[in-house]
Amino acid sequence: ICITKPGYAPKIFNLPMKSLGIGTILSHTPNPANGYVKVTTEIPETASSASLVISNMFGNREKVIPLSPTEKETSIDVSSISAGMHILSLYVDGQLADSSTLTRH
Repeated sequence: ICITKPGYAPKIFNLPMKSLGIGTILSHTPNPANGYVKVTTEIPETASSASLVISNMFGNREKVIPLSPTEKETSIDVSSISAGMHILSLYVDGQLADSSTLTRH
């Protein structure tokens, strides 16, 4: 995906169309959201690190949430991120494992 904004350099996202087998975002509800979002993930127990990253559509990271590989659900307060569409990305051992869109009202 390539996103451009007048006066800014384009940002390019390489988003997996499906999970790469190293972790998965199973669900995130509610979507759209105003307050908290419950995110359910599947992370291999052999993973040494994992995190969820919320980025705006220009590629700017707005929130990074460290996860434990044994953690299956986490609640994220999205009230502090900007309104609009975002990319919710799951990173496992430093690699992009899965991503999905998240809308903040």
